[in-house]
Amino acid sequence: MEDFVDHYKVLGLPSGEEALKLSVNQISKAYRLKALDLHPDKRPDDPHAHEKFQKLKTSYEVLKHEKTRKLFDSLLRIQHEKQDKIGSKRRKMMSDLEKRERSAFTPYDDEESFSRRLKEEVERIRAKEAKKKRRTNQVKKIVVPLQRAEQTDLLSQSSAGFQAYQDQVMQRVLKAAMNQKTMMEIKPHDQ
Repeated sequence: MEDFVDHYKVLGLPSGEEALKLSVNQISKAYRLKALDLHPDKRPDDPHAHEKFQKLKTSYEVLKHEKTRKLFDSLLRIQHEKQDKIGSKRRKMMSDLEKRERSAFTPYDDEESFSRRLKEEVERIRAKEAKKKRRTNQVKKIVVPLQRAEQTDLLSQSSAGFQAYQDQVMQRVLKAAMNQKTMMEIKPHDQ
């Protein structure tokens, strides 16, 4: 799966709560400074210079408009919440693992009890992996096509058609946000 892009970090700006306090002028200033540094004409030896510059331009376009910035801020908040949740899940898993390791050294009464516990553990792990795979596939179905379409469209657009392209990107971001919201409403028990 392709990585989540933090547009604030692409521009060299702070992310999270600090990002909400940034003005459009501060964002524009950060873009101009980064553009001077990353412009392909300034980096003739870097084969990825054009790609990096396009990523910078895309990030600036998302953050300079109020509507797209608000949508991105919402997605960023969701991403941070997800990371926090993963951290707490990781701690719980470590605690469970330690508990199972301690219980592994206690003798079992009989072979049947051991066999039953082993089967339960295998089923629990299989169910957990299946759930994880379903979530990953759901996210891929939403995010990957959107990112690929944006990259393809960005490279093929001329300056005359930029406004139409900008409208398309805005519609896609809105659609992705609505899909994300719908997914969260449909499956609140998966969180």
